[in-house]
Order: sequence, then structure tokens, then C-alpha cells
Amino acid sequence: MIQGNEGRILMLGSLAAFQPIPVIASYCGTKAFVTNYTHSLINKLRDTKVTDTLLVPEETNTAGASDSKANHMESADDPRHVAQRDYEAMIKGEHRPYGSTKVKLMVDVGQIILNEIITDVTRRLIEKAQLIVDF
Repeated sequence: MIQGNEGRILMLGSLAAFQPIPVIASYCGTKAFVTNYTHSLINKLRDTKVTDTLLVPEETNTAGASDSKANHMESADDPRHVAQRDYEAMIKGEHRPYGSTKVKLMVDVGQIILNEIITDVTRRLIEKAQLIVDF
């Protein structure tokens, strides 16, 4: 792509990348890696016509969410809607589209509140939702 000076890269991130959650630590760590890697690529590719887009969608009604009991949220987005919206963002060359203002706010809050507080709050929310523990 760099040699041809064109192309699009689409990476799937998560709110979990910005919020340490002890009961799904492996998932959070993986998504934090994806986020940091994507930001590095965005910077590396800035002088080319290759773009990298990091998706940070809202809760999405997927098979994985159903399996983990996260599907308790009636407000979860339809995966087709999420895919269409984020595909369009990638085509426009957006670097980090948010599914909504709520997602942007959650990311921003996660960056300014002490990790100890965020970790405790997110752990309680996830345990209350009865999500699968990853270790």
C-alpha cells in the first residue's frame, strides 16, 4: 500500500482499550494494543495516501456479546448499522470515528480519571452485568 501510495486500513478497537477492567483484563489489554498500534500507524502513514481507521463502536449486538451476557443492553447497535457507519468513516479517511457522543465522552473520561477509580467502577459494572471472566 505504501509503495502504491494508496489504501485503507481498518482496525477494530473498543471502549475497553481506554478503561482497565479486571474481570476482562486480557480483552482490555488486547484492545489497548490495537489502539496504540493503530495510532503509531496513523503517524507513520501521515505523509502517504494510506489511511488507518480505528473503530471505537458502541455496544454492538453480536454473537460474542450474546455469549458473554453483555447483550442485556437493549440499546446495543445492530452490527450492520455499525459496519456501514464505520466503513463510510474509513472511506472518508477518518482516523478514530466514535459511534456516538456517548462513546467519545466515555473515552475522554477514561483518560482523565485516575485508573484506580475507573478500574473499580468498571469492575463493578461488568460483574453486575455477569460477563464472563477471562482468567
